[in-house]
Amino acid sequence: DPRTIPVDGSEGTNSQVHARETRLTLDMRGPVEGSELRMYVETDFYGSGNVLRLRQAFGSYKGLMAGQAWSTFVDDANFPNTIDFEAPMAFPSIRQAQARFTAKLGAKASWSVAVEDNKSSITPPPDVPGRAEYSMPDLVTRVRFEGSRGHAFASGFLGRARFRPTDGEPDDVTLWGGLLSGRVKTFGRDYAYGQFTFGDGVGRYRGALTAVPDANGELRAVPLTGLMGGYEHYWSSRVTTNVVYSV
Repeated sequence: DPRTIPVDGSEGTNSQVHARETRLTLDMRGPVEGSELRMYVETDFYGSGNVLRLRQAFGSYKGLMAGQAWSTFVDDANFPNTIDFEAPMAFPSIRQAQARFTAKLGAKASWSVAVEDNKSSITPPPDVPGRAEYSMPDLVTRVRFEGSRGHAFASGFLGRARFRPTDGEPDDVTLWGGLLSGRVKTFGRDYAYGQFTFGDGVGRYRGALTAVPDANGELRAVPLTGLMGGYEHYWSSRVTTNVVYSV
């Protein structure tokens, strides 16, 4: 995990061999009154102590979906094709509980809106007893356009973070973020792709901090800007080379 690499000059060595990426999936689909009903469960072994971990578990029917899945904020069709399980850092990547509605906007476009879980990571003020609270779910929306040569994607979210001290009034801060993402075919089967992420508190969609105290001990959302781009070249139908950069 790149977030654990020491940057303070300290030394360390760590080697690990495992099979935790092994996945077990159950996907059930069938027609119900002319529309497809789907029930999906996906697991791996990244739980504590290498136990079975729930990745996704949801049901969908017509435009409705409920359960745990990739966030509506995430463009899960535009992940970089890397070998390491830990992908480049500069794009949203989170699965969480949600209720989502999706509507078609013609043959090539769709619009989704969702209410999602909001478990943000908050750093409390130093030496101030209290607790983090999650006063409202994240409100998330996205628009997706699918063309013959690729797709374009835009999403946004609005949320809240709160620290409630043992003595005193709670401290609230507004969280928001946006994502622009796209993938396009270039020559033959090759394609270029990129994502641009921005916002205050959007870091929690990549496992980072959401809010921290300022010099006065008041909660502030952490601003973040991320850029990721890459290119994949097909040498043949079975051999490809992929390069990706993120900051």
